[in-house]
Amino acid sequence: MNIYQIIGLIAVSAITITHLIFLLLNKEKQAVFTKSFVITSVIIFAIISKETNPLIYISLVLVLFSDLLMTVYKNNIFFVIGISSLLIANILSFIITSSNLPSRFNLCYFGIIIFMGYLLVESFRPLAKKKMKKFSYLCLTHLYSIIALFVNTFILTVSSFNIYYLLMLSGSLLLLTSANLLVVNRMVKKIKKAEFIISLFGMVGQILIFTSLILCF
Repeated sequence: MNIYQIIGLIAVSAITITHLIFLLLNKEKQAVFTKSFVITSVIIFAIISKETNPLIYISLVLVLFSDLLMTVYKNNIFFVIGISSLLIANILSFIITSSNLPSRFNLCYFGIIIFMGYLLVESFRPLAKKKMKKFSYLCLTHLYSIIALFVNTFILTVSSFNIYYLLMLSGSLLLLTSANLLVVNRMVKKIKKAEFIISLFGMVGQILIFTSLILCF
């Protein structure tokens, strides 16, 4: 990493911590204001890093777009657009990480990933439908896209270890934890300080994934 990237990472960390403090203190207006700056700072970090995969930029813009929609607008249409944007961003991250998988992971592997996703969505849809209603397919597919990304980063870390793969694995695990906590909070039992805890895991997870992608791919 060069000096500009180090400064960029410090800025990303500072903005993220500020946002999380506002959430912890229930400063809703300030938290809404700072939320979009977290991903914006990661986009600036990507620009500073210069040779960044164009798919990473697209993923970041989709996440930023989703954050803006679901923070400012609360109705169902914007929720669907926001979750769909996150889903596409996860799929793009999966595609990017797949480019570095060992050669033995061929089309059969991706076929298994798709088939397992179908089984998971169909298995849990009856339960999810009670709480999520018509959004059950979309929400479960989004959840599975995070699981698939976790599987990819796990394979990368085990087969060809480096610090960036490990950070991506940690990030995908945090993102998966955040998504599961969101499901538990909505469908099982309300969690105390849920917004802060879910945002903590989700936001740190996203930052670890994207900064590692930027530095590694």
